[in-house]
Amino acid sequence: MQLAIGLLSIILAAEPSDPAAAKASIDRMRSDLTFLSSDELEGRGINTEGINKAAEHIREQFKKVGLKSGTPDGSFFQPFKYGQTYKINNDKTRFEIAGKKLEAGKDFSPMHAGGSSPFKGQVAFVGYGITTEGGKYDDYKGVDVAGKIVVVLRRTPRQGVKDDPVFSDAAKARYESLESKLTNAINHKAAGILFVTDPHTVKDAAADKLEDPNYMGRGRGQRIPVAHITQTTANTLLADSNVKSVAEAAAVIEKDLKPQSVVLSGVEANGQFEFLPQQLDLKNVVGVIEGSGPNANETIVIGAHYDHVGYGNGFGASLGGAAARGRIHHGADDNGSGTTAMIELARRFASRKSPPTRRLVFIAFSAEETNLNGSKHYASSSPLFPLKDTIAMLNMDMVGRLREGKLEIAGNKSATEFEPLLAELNKTFKFDLKLGPAAIRGDSDHASFSNVGIPVLFFFTGLHPQYHRPTDTVDLINFEGMNQIVDLAEAVVERWTTMPRPTFVRPPKSAFALLGQRRSTGPRLGFMPGDYDAKNGVPVGDVNANSPAEKGGIMKGDVITKIGDDNVTDMETYMGAMRKLKIGDKVKIQAKRGKETVTLDVELFAPPSDSGPPSSEKKAAPKTDAKKEPVGAKG
Repeated sequence: MQLAIGLLSIILAAEPSDPAAAKASIDRMRSDLTFLSSDELEGRGINTEGINKAAEHIREQFKKVGLKSGTPDGSFFQPFKYGQTYKINNDKTRFEIAGKKLEAGKDFSPMHAGGSSPFKGQVAFVGYGITTEGGKYDDYKGVDVAGKIVVVLRRTPRQGVKDDPVFSDAAKARYESLESKLTNAINHKAAGILFVTDPHTVKDAAADKLEDPNYMGRGRGQRIPVAHITQTTANTLLADSNVKSVAEAAAVIEKDLKPQSVVLSGVEANGQFEFLPQQLDLKNVVGVIEGSGPNANETIVIGAHYDHVGYGNGFGASLGGAAARGRIHHGADDNGSGTTAMIELARRFASRKSPPTRRLVFIAFSAEETNLNGSKHYASSSPLFPLKDTIAMLNMDMVGRLREGKLEIAGNKSATEFEPLLAELNKTFKFDLKLGPAAIRGDSDHASFSNVGIPVLFFFTGLHPQYHRPTDTVDLINFEGMNQIVDLAEAVVERWTTMPRPTFVRPPKSAFALLGQRRSTGPRLGFMPGDYDAKNGVPVGDVNANSPAEKGGIMKGDVITKIGDDNVTDMETYMGAMRKLKIGDKVKIQAKRGKETVTLDVELFAPPSDSGPPSSEKKAAPKTDAKKEPVGAKG
C-alpha cells in the first residue's frame, strides 16, 4: 500500500497545479513576498533589524505548517558570525578643529579605511580634491598642503552638465571616487582628509548625513586619517575664508572651473580615531520534514538565501549609483522570490498525508550577498545533518521574473541522472529550459554544496535592469511563473525522494567554479552579461550608465569576442583578459553587432562607484527615508 501511495504522489507531483490549487499557491506566495520585500524589512540587509524580522517570518511559516526545527535547541535558527566590520571606539576617539571638540556620529564619522594614526595640522580647503591629467583642472595648484588636513568635496564639478570639455561623463566617473581623491591627497603629502558631501548631492546642509565607518572598506597601514564631516561642520570652518560655505565654493568653481583652494588661517585640527572590531550575529533558518523507510536518514536540502543588500551602502552592494545609496533595496526577486518559493515547497510537502522516503531539510541562508557565508557555514563548517548522507541540494535564487517561459537551470551535469530527469519532467511542464555547462557557477548557495561533493540544481530566471537596485519591487514579480517553477521544483524533489542516490560528477575548475566569485578583481567594463554560459563570445546585456562600456560605445546586444590581443569565447576567457588590464589602460575591444564586427576604443577609468543605472532602466522607485546601515565587505 505504501508503494502505491508513493507512485501516486510521483504522478501527481509531475503535473502542474490545477487552477484552484494554483490560485491558492499564488495568493500565499504573494502574501509572503509582499512582506519580505516591504519597507519594514529594510531590504533585509545583514546589519538591519529587517533581516531578523524576515528570519522570524520564515520560522513562523515553517512552524505553522508543521516542520520541526532542524537545530538541536529547537529554535530553527543556526547561528554564525560574520565580519569583520568596525565601529567607532568613542572612549578613545577625539577630534578637535579650531579649538572646538566635535562629536562622533553627529559632526563627523571617522573612516576605518584611514587607520588610527594620530594627526595634527593646519586645515586647508581644496575644493573637489581633483588633479586631472593634462592640467586642465587642479584643486591643489598653488596651495601647499604638505602636513595639512585637507577638506574635500565629494563628486566633481559640473554634475548637471552633459559632455563638459573638462568634466565629461567619463571624467566624472574617473575622478569622483573617494579612493582617487584619497590617493591624490596622499600624493600631495596631506596629513589627513575630511570628506564633505557636495551640494549637488545634498542641497540643504541640515539634511546632510554621515557615512558609516566601514563605508570605504578596511584600513591600510600607509594611509592617512580619513573622516566624513557634515556640511554644517564644513561651513563653520569656511565662514571666515574667501568662499564662506560649501555651497558658495561649489557655485564659484562651477561657473568658471577655477579652483577655490585656500589654507584656512588660524584653523588647526588634531585628534585620533580608534575603532573596535565587531562581528555580526547572523542565522540560517532550518526546518525539517523527517523521512520514513529504509532511506529515511538520507537528506535532501532545499535552499534559498533570504538576505539582500539593505540600503545599498558600501562598494559593490548597490548597482544604482549615488542616487540609490541610502534607499531601501527591496530585493523582491533577489531573493525574496526564492525564499518565498522555498516556503511554498515546505508547505506542499508538509501537507501530504504520507512522509517522504528521505528527509527534507529546508534552509533559508543568510549572508549570501557577502560571499555565500551562510551556506558555506552549513556545508563546510557545521552541517546539521551528515553530508555523507546528503544526496542532493536544490537552490532557488531569483525565480520571480519568468519571461516567455525561459527558465535557467544550472548544476544539471553535477549528477549523471539530472539531465534525463529534467528532460522527462519538462515534457509535462514545457519550460524553455536553458541548461548550464559542467562548471558550477559560484554566485549562489548551491556552489557551497557542490564544493563538498553534493549534486546540485540551481533554478534562476535571469538578470534584469532592477538587479541590486531599489526598483526590484514586488509589483514586477510574475507570480504565475513562480508557481510553475515551484510545481517543477516539487516534481524534482519528489523524484529525488524515491530514485536511487544520484551519482555526483565533480565539476571542472572554471571562473565560476570558485566559491562566491561574483566580480573580477581587475577593472570592470560595467555591463551585465546577457548569457553567463555562452561559448562564442560574451553577450552584452544591460550597460551601466557612465561606465567604460557605455563611454566606449559598447551596446546592449553586442557580443564581445576580443579584448586587446586575447580572444574571448566565454566568461572564463573574458575574465582572464580583463585581469591582465589595469585602471587607466586603453584597450581595443572587438564585438559582433548583428552581422557586423565593430572595433571599439575603451578607456578603463576607475570603477564608477557613483554611476547610474543601466540606460534601459526608465522608472525609479519612490525615495524612502535615507537610513544608514553599517556595511561589511561585499563579495
